[in-house]
Amino acid sequence: WTKGDPAAWALRRRIGREHPGFLDVFHNVRLTYEAQNDIYNRSKINVNTHRNESAGSCNTRVFEILGAGGFQLCDGNPIVEEHFSTGEHLDIYRNVSELEEKILYYLRHENERRKVARQGSALTRAEHRFQDRVRAILSSLEIKPPKDV
Repeated sequence: WTKGDPAAWALRRRIGREHPGFLDVFHNVRLTYEAQNDIYNRSKINVNTHRNESAGSCNTRVFEILGAGGFQLCDGNPIVEEHFSTGEHLDIYRNVSELEEKILYYLRHENERRKVARQGSALTRAEHRFQDRVRAILSSLEIKPPKDV
């Protein structure tokens, strides 16, 4: 929710207008990794919005939320959709109306939300660790990774 990202700031303003009091829970502070992990895991729904400069990539929150066992609603991002199946590992929203609709849906369907979170966490822990990313980078550079990576 930084002012440097106009789309995220517009989303924040709209949510604030349409749901008074909702933004009272948002505080822009730095957290330890342990605190982030705890929040991702305890939250019913984690909303992940990429910044404009993330075009062509995805932020680390995608992996952090899923690795922590959290349920994630992520903005439409081709890289995320390349690595994760929508509705199986996380869910995707394309606009604010769809985000609101999906938040309400998943709040009403707890078992489905928990199942998606479990599957997303399992896939992330199996295939999307830092070691996996390093291997992929080295492979794309045609460098054989060391055995311990």
